[in-house]
Amino acid sequence: MSEQITTLPDYPSLDTTEFSELLQKLTADPAVAGQASEDLCQLDPRDGTMIIYAEHRARRPNEHEQKPASTSGVKPCPICTEDLTAIVDYAPLSEGFTFISQNMYPVLYPTVHTEDLHLKAPLYDDPDHLGRAAFGLHLLQWTSSVHSNDWHNMPTEDLFITLSRLAALENKLLFTCEDYMPISCETDGARGYLSIIKNYGPDAGASLSHGHQQIAYSNIMPQRTFNNARFFDRHNRTFCSYMHEHNPENLTVAEEGSAKVIIPYYMRRPYNLMILLDTQSNHLSKQTSGQLWDLTRAIQKVIKSLHLLLPSMGKSVSFNMAIHTGPRCELYVEFFPIVQALGGYERIGLWISQLTPRSAASRFKAMYESLA
Repeated sequence: MSEQITTLPDYPSLDTTEFSELLQKLTADPAVAGQASEDLCQLDPRDGTMIIYAEHRARRPNEHEQKPASTSGVKPCPICTEDLTAIVDYAPLSEGFTFISQNMYPVLYPTVHTEDLHLKAPLYDDPDHLGRAAFGLHLLQWTSSVHSNDWHNMPTEDLFITLSRLAALENKLLFTCEDYMPISCETDGARGYLSIIKNYGPDAGASLSHGHQQIAYSNIMPQRTFNNARFFDRHNRTFCSYMHEHNPENLTVAEEGSAKVIIPYYMRRPYNLMILLDTQSNHLSKQTSGQLWDLTRAIQKVIKSLHLLLPSMGKSVSFNMAIHTGPRCELYVEFFPIVQALGGYERIGLWISQLTPRSAASRFKAMYESLA
């Protein structure tokens, strides 16, 4: 397997690309032809959970599947063999580069023509349950062109560039799309909803081992974004500020400047963690360079700690990360290490954790502080 991508067809930058150009490029991407989603979703009437139907994603190549080895003995990485979709952003690193491309099996497709009804509101009546229009973009940010490089082993300076390019993408989508998306935040004029996640390891749903972050840009509000906004409406304060005040100090793992790493007092699963940023802004692109640096450092050290902790428990390194943004929300990050399987009780909302928050904070803090 090639260790890294050696060439790119061009060197685009979001800084010099208009949103209309970005949309046109992604819509015309030949690598995604025939892989579009159904452009509709359903909402669970009990809690508003959004379900997008995307049968084409069952055809995704999976490096982690238990299949006979290839003739070379190693299953090739499709990214390193340059089986790429449309590239929309590129930035050099100290070794290789980071870049953003379209997901080859997108959950959300960049529909160009939509009815005015769908543009005016993120949610509209669907009395016959035919499904609501779900459109937008599904992008991937490749942390590094070097296959073995990711958040646990790259220089902090390179990861700061990576996170800064995510911030640039967020700004391009939320604040320059004009009327492509419905208004999501009246106070700052943001349009549409951005979901940023990282899946690492097969147990966490990562089909490819080449390090990446996923970005979903949608017209419909995800459930956790709705919960954050509803929390503000109920308490007249953000969830982040509430946790700053109410989470016990003995559950604080570390502080990296304006970023605070904690185990939440209501930890659902062992070593679920959060990074709370000392900010009043709800977007990556609205943070200062100092705040982005502190956030980069905290994310890096949490992921490094997971690479130490999970193998010491006899577990593979598998985790999910989510960066929470959106209306009436101050930016924060959540980590979900795959330590304890979900059971039937968890499916009905009764969570059972095999570790207490206090024990988790103590053990994780020891791993965190062992890092240089």
